[in-house]
Amino acid sequence: MRGNKITCYTAGLKRRAVKYANQTLLKHLAKGAVDYAHDLGYDIPIVLHLDHGDTFELWRILYRIRFSSVMIDGSHHPYDKNVELTRQVVEIRT
Repeated sequence: MRGNKITCYTAGLKRRAVKYANQTLLKHLAKGAVDYAHDLGYDIPIVLHLDHGDTFELWRILYRIRFSSVMIDGSHHPYDKNVELTRQVVEIRT
């Protein structure tokens, strides 16, 4: 926010919230945020971010439905599995 002007809105979602929603709802979440901002008189970028996604499957779903940002967090795994999980994500992104 600059002064009283909103310059961007980020909707951050936790993995637990995402696991209880279906793909259709998640896909339209950003559209709803954009429409709401327009209703309030704002024409601003909307960013949809998953914070600390813990599985490759969850990461892949949200990546495919074009979330702006999807963080993978393998810190709950042993080091080797964490590296492998990260490698899977990097291979798709490159």
